[in-house]
Amino acid sequence: MPKKLNDRLRKKIAADYAECENYSEVARKYKIAVNSVKNVINADEKFASLCNQKKEQNTADILEELDSRKDIVIDFFDETLQRMFELAKTSKDIKGIATALGIVIDKQMLKKNYELKKWELELRQREVELKEKERNHNGNFDNGILNELSEYLKRDKNT
Repeated sequence: MPKKLNDRLRKKIAADYAECENYSEVARKYKIAVNSVKNVINADEKFASLCNQKKEQNTADILEELDSRKDIVIDFFDETLQRMFELAKTSKDIKGIATALGIVIDKQMLKKNYELKKWELELRQREVELKEKERNHNGNFDNGILNELSEYLKRDKNT
């Protein structure tokens, strides 16, 4: 028989989910179905929105931290590549060197993906700000916001 979720339990579930952001973990803790946790979280639209904002903020914080260390990473890549090229001259383990080079290239691609994700988050944040501005301005959403967002995207893409 399914467990009845009272308001107090729903609040605990929501609080735990806000902390760990993992449906399965919360479901195991309360011995309920994963879908029950999802239903509790999605039932409150404001809470679901706050959770999404927190996820986006966490991602932005991680990207900012990575960005702040990019000089160290670039120096590391340069040093690694230099040593790999030196090894390639004297080593017969071409397969190992090729694997190591592949890893370095993969990490560079991850960096590019992080940069794109950061740009995407900035655009989403700008979109939310523009929607809020439009709603506060006249209480209704209209095409003015879309025009402003479109202009922002065109400007940002050209830079």
